[in-house]
Amino acid sequence: LPPRFTAAGFARRPDGAPDDPEQRLEKFLRLAPFALLIISTIPYLLTQHPTAADVGRTIGAEAVTAAWVLWWVILHDEWHRRPVLMAVFFAGFVLGCGLLVARSPWFGFFCWVGYPLAFLYLSGWLRYVGIVLIAAASALAQLGGFHPPTPSHLALWLVVTLLNGVLVTTFIYLGEKAENQNQERKQTVIDLAEANRRLEEMMAENTGLH
Repeated sequence: LPPRFTAAGFARRPDGAPDDPEQRLEKFLRLAPFALLIISTIPYLLTQHPTAADVGRTIGAEAVTAAWVLWWVILHDEWHRRPVLMAVFFAGFVLGCGLLVARSPWFGFFCWVGYPLAFLYLSGWLRYVGIVLIAAASALAQLGGFHPPTPSHLALWLVVTLLNGVLVTTFIYLGEKAENQNQERKQTVIDLAEANRRLEEMMAENTGLH
């Protein structure tokens, strides 16, 4: 059976209702970006000891990124089923990640949420482009932020980006495979229940004829 994914990117039961795990994931992703922004800000303030001006610029970048997520993800649910619009959203999200990582590597925690967002809101080859972009932003954070573009730094950044992308893609592939198998099992149970129902009806009809 083919994977049962909607345009928004999560599986649905045969009756059209979202599975509970996918509902919980979508609800989690509505709040996770804002929570991760706060979580990333705390070590930034405690370890980097930024000036008031730096804090102001960082909070401004966070506010713009949070507003972007709020506008596209929270306030316009109907856009989730429009691939072009969600590609625009994700491009802005990646830009926000890069801007925040430039302020502090601690915002790599925030960039992490881009992986499930790419999986949910992008489709086809764009999903993997999104994953690679988030892997690149995460690699910058893991390497301590932006550095002078020397050959050694560029090579190391590419290697870490590749490792991030391969690991996440592998997990997504395994997750999709497990979900497909789960959907097959559910469909088998539904088909068996329908066959039993028809058999019971036929037996009832035969009993009536006798």
